[in-house]
Amino acid sequence: MIYFDLNHFKRVNDTYGHDSGDVFLREVVRVIEPLLRKTDRLRRWGREEFMILAPESNLAQGGPLVERFRVSIASHHYDFALGVTASLGLAQYKAGETPEALITRADEALYKAKALGHIRVESIL
Repeated sequence: MIYFDLNHFKRVNDTYGHDSGDVFLREVVRVIEPLLRKTDRLRRWGREEFMILAPESNLAQGGPLVERFRVSIASHHYDFALGVTASLGLAQYKAGETPEALITRADEALYKAKALGHIRVESIL
């Protein structure tokens, strides 16, 4: 499970308006989609938060995949974005774990990434 959000996204909405913010979010999805594998599922989870279910990955495999997402988001040229980047959290499913528990651990990893300076990937076992 990969849980990520866009750092300082509020600046896009505040500067260009919510309609432009929605356009920007769709552009982020277009940047990420080519990196997804056939089994991966990307979903918007909140305002500027997204989840990717990557069922055929463990933490070792997921780390490089998630890093590609982070770099692609940060290096893409957006017409009106103000240096928006992503913080990403990664959690591996544990046998018998509920979906809610997995999401909670991915969320904890995301907030660990934010606490350690943003624009990074963190994982939680």
